[in-house]
This record gives sequence, C-alpha cells and structure tokens, in this order.
Amino acid sequence: MWTFHQMRDEVLQYAQFLIEEGIQPGDVAALYLQNSGEFMLLVFAASCIGATTAMINWSSQGSTRLLSHNTNSYGRPRTFIRAASCRV
Repeated sequence: MWTFHQMRDEVLQYAQFLIEEGIQPGDVAALYLQNSGEFMLLVFAASCIGATTAMINWSSQGSTRLLSHNTNSYGRPRTFIRAASCRV
C-alpha cells in the first residue's frame, strides 16, 4: 500500500529506470510480470515518459502469451521486462 506521494516517487524511479534502458517517448516496453503493485508502477512509469506497454500473459503457454491486440496496435517492443519468478 502506497500513499499518493510514495506512489509518485516510485513511478518516477521506474520511469528513470526505463529511460536508462533506452525507452523513449513512442516506444513500447513489453511487460512479462505477474499481477502486482510493481506491474502497475511500470505501466504508470511508461506512460509518464510517453511510452506504451505491451502486456504478456505470464500464465499462458507458447505463442498465446503475447496479447495480439497489443502487438498489432503498438508495434514491436523495444525492451522486454520480466520478473525472475515468471517462467520463460
């Protein structure tokens, strides 16, 4: 649980991380994470810097993982962010 100010500070830290990873406005970052607070912080951070996110379903198998509407709408992801707990 975060206060608004704590959440803002964490979003800005994640935004800085995305910038350091080379994400720029208009880019797509693929997120392969389980549902969590950190997942939402990354979504907000990407939005904060003008990037979008492509959600990958961590519980699906094979080619069904990447949600087709994300790849069709947003294009090829520039980076891939995953949690160590998610199987590849």
